[in-house]
Amino acid sequence: MEQATTIGLDIAKHVFQVHGADAAGHVLFRKRITRVKLLGFLAAQAPCVVAMAISPRDSSATISSSWSLVAPAPAM
Repeated sequence: MEQATTIGLDIAKHVFQVHGADAAGHVLFRKRITRVKLLGFLAAQAPCVVAMAISPRDSSATISSSWSLVAPAPAM
């Protein structure tokens, strides 16, 4: 299976929608993952861009402590 170069997260309270794409933008996977399993899932992926929309009240401290760069995108 190809490695995702970009993973998009749609954040919710208990269940996240996770989408993976390759360098050409082709969808590799779409999954629903619970909050409890999210960090384990991301840790199992090859290094890639993880994109998510957050509100100013959200904290990315848990995720940023595991990866070298977190650049939150504003919610639309």
